[in-house]
Amino acid sequence: MFRPNLLPVLAGALLLSGASASMAQEAGQESEVAILRRQINEMNERLQKLEAAEKSAQPVATPAPAPAPMVQSASKTPIVFSGLMQVQGNAYFDQDDRPTGSAKLADTTRLRRGEIRIAMPAITPKLSGLVMFDVAKTNNLNRSGSPLQDLVIAYKADTNPKAPKTIEVGQFKPGFGFESDLVSTADLALTERSQIYSFRDLAVLANNPLLPGLAGGGLGDNRDSGIRLSGSVPQHKINYNIGVFNGIGEDQNDIARGDVKAMVGRIFYGHRDSKNTLRGSIFGVSALTGNN
Repeated sequence: MFRPNLLPVLAGALLLSGASASMAQEAGQESEVAILRRQINEMNERLQKLEAAEKSAQPVATPAPAPAPMVQSASKTPIVFSGLMQVQGNAYFDQDDRPTGSAKLADTTRLRRGEIRIAMPAITPKLSGLVMFDVAKTNNLNRSGSPLQDLVIAYKADTNPKAPKTIEVGQFKPGFGFESDLVSTADLALTERSQIYSFRDLAVLANNPLLPGLAGGGLGDNRDSGIRLSGSVPQHKINYNIGVFNGIGEDQNDIARGDVKAMVGRIFYGHRDSKNTLRGSIFGVSALTGNN
């Protein structure tokens, strides 16, 4: 009776089963690696999205501007320099009708003003100062030959915003009328003030009766040495000042003529803007008592 040899068959079957098992194991390992790779890629994509969202939420930092050049100085007090130059031209027409014997006026130009200002707005929190020269003001139309115009030290006696008060000492414009110290020469529509404010420049009106207490008369560019108290009540738009002066004009190196001084006072109603500039209509009254 024939009996087949099953050993080779069994051995082959075992080999096939072992090979298939190893192949299945390798396939399983490859699938696990693929899953891990896919998960890593998904995590990377999520991280990239989170980083992009975080960057978009943060404000973009702008580079800081370069610091302004500074002048080395031992002083901590700020000093402000400014200036004003005005040139006046005169041209005369139709002079044929002038009186017989009178000479015709020649066309000319004048350096009317050449102001140099040195301001110290914060010597201390309450103390400030101002020095102003007019280098063009040394001609025969002006009584004073000194280029010094303003030399003032101001002290804030009361910083209450409802009723501020300031004390000024030095040489400056007396507070009389409107166009004297309330209107700067830089704000004039023309180079000259109105006639009533420029009488001091006319020799025939040197003893101006409108201002018997100030030497030389004149209201506009006239200055005197003295002390003045200025204040305001902003909520009611009230402004006032009262001062005591030598009454000898811009002779700052001269002495007073006597013990009696010139007193100048003014009170007016007017609105001031955020820059302390008067705006709109202004109503007020001024008074002066002389020393001669």
